[in-house]
Amino acid sequence: MTEKISKIFKDIIRSRRELTFLIIGFLIFIVLVSFLYSNIKFLVDSFNAVFDVGGSGGAVQKQIFNIKDAKSILDQKN
Repeated sequence: MTEKISKIFKDIIRSRRELTFLIIGFLIFIVLVSFLYSNIKFLVDSFNAVFDVGGSGGAVQKQIFNIKDAKSILDQKN
């Protein structure tokens, strides 16, 4: 009788260990997937911004630096 009870407790403890490892492994898997997803999303967004996949007006946009406007802005701040 006591052997059956001890066997039941051993099975419960063993199944708890397996369940604990399963839960911890699943949480690690979720963290890894979310990390990879965020990195891949960052790379895709960067690629889209550089090569203008959305079509917002050109892959390389040149910004024209106007010295007169820059001086007037600095004069206004001072």
